Amino acid sequence: MEGHKHIVELLLRYGANPNARTTSGRTPLQEAAAARHDELVAFLVSKKVDINSQAYSDGWSPLHEAIYWRNIQMVRLLVDHGALLNAHLTSSKAPLHMAVVQQNIPLMEILLKAGADPDVLMNEDITPLHLAAAAGWIQGIELLIQLGAEVNARDSLTLETPLHKSARNREVHAIKKLLELGANQPAMNCDGQNYEDILNCAQLNSKDWAVDNSRGAYLMSLHSGTIN
Repeated sequence: MEGHKHIVELLLRYGANPNARTTSGRTPLQEAAAARHDELVAFLVSKKVDINSQAYSDGWSPLHEAIYWRNIQMVRLLVDHGALLNAHLTSSKAPLHMAVVQQNIPLMEILLKAGADPDVLMNEDITPLHLAAAAGWIQGIELLIQLGAEVNARDSLTLETPLHKSARNREVHAIKKLLELGANQPAMNCDGQNYEDILNCAQLNSKDWAVDNSRGAYLMSLHSGTIN
């Protein structure tokens, strides 16, 4: 999309479908968001287009696009006009998961203050706090818990809490912060291991214990890619 607002306006005036989709299911609004064309996105939103359309292949919505490109102005616009805050990708990431993976406090604040669920789940019941903990991201941990995230949330694959994820990745400062903020120290995963057991093993052999901090439930030794 070239981003020429006057051409888009002309096409709409002559009956073009503002929600037309490409073969992959992308709408003009999604293309404009991906192109980081703020003016065109604002124009299309003003025409009451489907603000929550999701592509067939990856499930991306215009909000996912805006978050991916760290476009704060566009995220605010979409949120203010009713973008679904807890919509998931095909890979099951909600907008808040994406903002946490990017370690972007301003985007997280926009989403959370607009009503995003701080405990929204992605695949394997991974919460945003699991991801922040796995990355050892103190600011993210503090903000999520401050705004209501469950510090002892468990995933469905290993029954691990954020504390376990920090231990797997040897994020000692994150471990201290989580304990300070109420993490359950003796909590055990599905293998009967508490965070200290995991940390001891990870310090001996980090490769076999570390988790991908963009997914939370998967070992780095088994999965080296990143899904946004």
